[in-house]
Amino acid sequence: VAGLWTDGRFYTQANIELAGSEAVLFRAAEPETPTIPQYLCDKLPGGSVVGLNGTLFSAAAVKKMKDEFAAKGIELNTHIDFANEIWEERPIEEHSEIFHLDVKFSGKSTADKLSELRAKLKEEGADALIISRLDNIAWLYNIRANDVLNNPVVISYAYVSQNEAKLYTDCSRLPASVADILKENGVAVADYDAVFGELSTLSEKLCVLCDETEANFNLYEAAANNQNLSMLNKTSPIPLMKALKNDVETENTFRAYLLDGCAEAEFYAWLEEEMEAGTELTEWDLSEKIHEFRLAQADN
Repeated sequence: VAGLWTDGRFYTQANIELAGSEAVLFRAAEPETPTIPQYLCDKLPGGSVVGLNGTLFSAAAVKKMKDEFAAKGIELNTHIDFANEIWEERPIEEHSEIFHLDVKFSGKSTADKLSELRAKLKEEGADALIISRLDNIAWLYNIRANDVLNNPVVISYAYVSQNEAKLYTDCSRLPASVADILKENGVAVADYDAVFGELSTLSEKLCVLCDETEANFNLYEAAANNQNLSMLNKTSPIPLMKALKNDVETENTFRAYLLDGCAEAEFYAWLEEEMEAGTELTEWDLSEKIHEFRLAQADN
């Protein structure tokens, strides 16, 4: 059986996409629908091996799966990715250019944020922090990109200790000017996949804070298997730090709403003229036009 678990947002599309195939839709939001581990435990005999890509599941999710599978004598291999192996002509993952968010927008330099973060880590009894949430990395290092549609984030990992800060990403799209700013603020840069090897070979005795609900399992495993590191499963301090807006961020939020209001006023004036002229417009036309007015505002 080939199964697809999805929630109510995609039931209609899933039925269309799976029509004529052997794949079965499991309506994940329905109470009678078993979870993937429950289904596999029911269908597989003891001694079976379940494979998955450990970079696509959180450490907490994989640990829970392992506990469920262990009761049935099922093993879990987290370094298998059959989809990548059989996906012919898969589109190349494209990364956009990274740009620096100036202090006039962020209100605080990366160096200042790192100093505050290190103080928070000491309060938690931790020496270092593994960061995999992209919005946390973007905020901490004052960097932005367009790697995810409609989200100004950088596909990356980060590691911060009391002595160093690292950004792991596709370095080929990092302008020298941005790399220089990061260096000035105490941030070193390395290739995206280098994080796994570096975590597994850290030679200093450290207590590493890692939120298992956020970090993917393979990232967590790289650190947890290093005998020099002890893992501390706690929520990262960054979300609360990020939530406490400074004066510059507060002022910029107000200004952003003001500029967006100007764009909407221009849009509705244009729309009224077009409607009076009898112009036929689609929802897509309107979406593109208001986007055009927004782009025309300052700092866009």
